[in-house]
Parts: sequence; C-alpha cells; structure tokens
Amino acid sequence: MASNVSINNQVIIRTAEIKDAERIAILADQLGYPVTKSTSKRTD
Repeated sequence: MASNVSINNQVIIRTAEIKDAERIAILADQLGYPVTKSTSKRTD
C-alpha cells in the first residue's frame, strides 16, 4: 500500500511505508501544519 502525505497543500511526501507517513504526519501536525493524508492500494 502506498501513502501520500500532503502538508499545507503544497508539500507531498510519497512513501510506501504507512508507518513512515504516520510519523511524518504527526510531526507536521505538531509543527502546526494542516495535514491531509490519503492511502491507496497500488493497482499496477
């Protein structure tokens, strides 16, 4: 499963590891950035 982390609607971090995306999102949230997260299953 792939995960994207969008910070402030500008920075998009793509990672194959959900746990890494979770850590990034938590850190960004602590720094005060609005964070949106999406996960998707690869279909290829």
